[in-house]
Formats: sequence, C-alpha cells, structure tokens
Amino acid sequence: MSPPAIPPHLIARVVREALDEDIGPGDVTTDAIVPEGAKAHAVITTRTPIVVSGVAVALAAFSSLDPGVAVSTCAPEGGSLPAGATLLEVGGKARALLTAERTAMNFLAHLSGVATFTRRCVDAAERAAAGRRIEVSDTRKTTPNLRLLEKMAVSSGGGANHRQGLWDACLIKDNHIAMAGGIEAAVTLARRASGAETKVATEVRDLEELELAI
Repeated sequence: MSPPAIPPHLIARVVREALDEDIGPGDVTTDAIVPEGAKAHAVITTRTPIVVSGVAVALAAFSSLDPGVAVSTCAPEGGSLPAGATLLEVGGKARALLTAERTAMNFLAHLSGVATFTRRCVDAAERAAAGRRIEVSDTRKTTPNLRLLEKMAVSSGGGANHRQGLWDACLIKDNHIAMAGGIEAAVTLARRASGAETKVATEVRDLEELELAI
C-alpha cells in the first residue's frame, strides 16, 4: 500500500507554521554563536528500529530556511530501518540546519512513531487473522492540522485510511443513532439522503444491532 501523496503546498504550510512557532523573531542562541557564512553537515540516525515516515516534511523544514540544502542520504517513506541506521543526511548553511533541527526531528519522530506502531498493529492483526482478510484502519481522531500527515504515516505503516473528514463518507455513530431514535431509522435516513456512490457505514455494539443495521 503506497502512502497517499500530499501536495507540497500543504506540507509547506504546516512546516511554516511549525517554524514560526519555534523561531519567533529569531534563534538567539544560534545567531549568537554560529557565524553567518558557516556550513555544516547533519546526520539523523535511529535509536530504535522504526518504520520511516515524514522525511519529506523534515526536508521541507531544512529547505525552508536554506533553499540550497543538499541531501546525501534519505530513507524511503514506509521503509524499515534498524537501530543506529542513517535516516537523513543533509548539508548546508549551519544556522539553517541548527534552527530547523528540532522542527524536523519532531515531525520525523512523531510520524515515524505513528507508522511504527501501525505496523505493529497490522502485524498482530494479520497473525490473529490466520489467513483471513483483515484491514487496520485509522480514524478522525488526529492531531488538529496534522491529519493528512498522520494518515500518511498510518499508510506508511501498512494501515488503511478510512475517511479523510466528515465530507467523504457517511459514518453513523452512537450519537447519530440516539438523535434518530434508533439504528434502523438512522441507517434509513442516511441512505435516503446519500447518493448511490456514497458509502454508508454504522457503528454497532452487538450482533442484534448489526442485524438491525442490515
């Protein structure tokens, strides 16, 4: 399963907001200590085995501050790396690398953590399925403004993306069922209002509710 492609302008927006939050009016420590024209080489390595996610986001953080940053090593999205492996290797303006480092690392750590844990869940589910078809899906319970990135990480870990938001699928939950007066009424209303191409799904608590929904 290939991770969903995220438009570069969306990555740039998220990265810009993260950098603005961290840098504010300026990196006082780096600007005081590092000469303006200095160059540096940065190597980011893994401490534990991981499934890689977020390299493109990390690179966007570095290149946002130094458009000429050079990449010499870059692990693939969704790839597995052992502890002590090189995840990303870049070179460029020292000030830019130091200032963007924490933002880049935060994205890499968070998204690779999501991908790694997803892979663990997928592997466990497949072992339990004993050859039967099974799918591990994500939800809308994502960090605000990071949904596309976190869903990319889930996909990189072998999971499936459910709906992107409230607009692209109909999912009836317990609150909808309560407001409609029952699961049968909720399903009927949702199917009547939805087009034939819209998937209508519902949460159920037991086999009786499953029968009612069907």
